[in-house]
Amino acid sequence: MIYKLHQSAGDIIGFHVSGKLTDEDYSGTFVPELARVREQGDQINLLLELEDFHGWDAHGLWDDFKVGLSYRDAIIRIAIIGDKTWEEWMAKLMKVFTKAEVRYFEHERGHRAWIWLREQEEG
Repeated sequence: MIYKLHQSAGDIIGFHVSGKLTDEDYSGTFVPELARVREQGDQINLLLELEDFHGWDAHGLWDDFKVGLSYRDAIIRIAIIGDKTWEEWMAKLMKVFTKAEVRYFEHERGHRAWIWLREQEEG
């Protein structure tokens, strides 16, 4: 399940992600929001708040790969908020597949993720 966070504004868009992501999550929420922000400007700063995240089903994983390719030049920064070691590892692995600067934040420091993304917007 994925939903847009109310703190999203301008070129900063945040999502709460839980459970296992599916094609419906991508086509119904994630991709339309990314497209909307991209239409307003050419860069996106993305926040992913992971809670009880279990990965992707097969179609969701394919969608994630396609989004990565489609938005490769548009996404400038990715902040990942999580609380599990494998989520931090996933953030490090993402750096190989994107041009974006990627940082991991633990839940108790999640506010710092928003601050870091706003620094990009101001800079």
